[in-house]
Amino acid sequence: MTKRRLSLQQTRRIALQNTSELERDITGREGLVISPLRQQAEIQDEITGERHRCHLRANLPPLTVGDRVIWQPGEPTGVVVALKPRRNCIQRPDSFGNLKLVAANVDCGLIVLAPEPVAHANLIDRYLVALHALDIRPVLVLNKSDLLGPDHPMLALAASYQVLGYTCLTVSAVDAT
Repeated sequence: MTKRRLSLQQTRRIALQNTSELERDITGREGLVISPLRQQAEIQDEITGERHRCHLRANLPPLTVGDRVIWQPGEPTGVVVALKPRRNCIQRPDSFGNLKLVAANVDCGLIVLAPEPVAHANLIDRYLVALHALDIRPVLVLNKSDLLGPDHPMLALAASYQVLGYTCLTVSAVDAT
């Protein structure tokens, strides 16, 4: 006998009921996912800052770096029991076309540009649109600024974005700036 499919409204109602039950019944500590593994994750305790290896409950969705979770300590490993709601989530397609999680709850996105090859404004604009769509603050970073001459086109390009209100930084490992 095949499993009956739920309607969209039924699915939403069950999800809402499950989240309200999670908020009521789950006790534990809050933590941040530092490194997701297959059946485990490295969690940083919000209070102490210590890192702990934790098993994942089977009913959890896939976790990614930056997820906020509820976990319970144990010896030698703890258990992640719930995933808190995500503010935003960066995804990319895998080799099969399915979306794969990259990071969650991102505050700031750095767009790093090198002097060569000179970046096109169209490429930068696409990154800016993607970051704005996820409500992530973009910052443009001109790397290898020691290689930039006073009339380099990247300086003019960065200045045009700075006029629009974007934060633009110039950095160099050689000059330690």
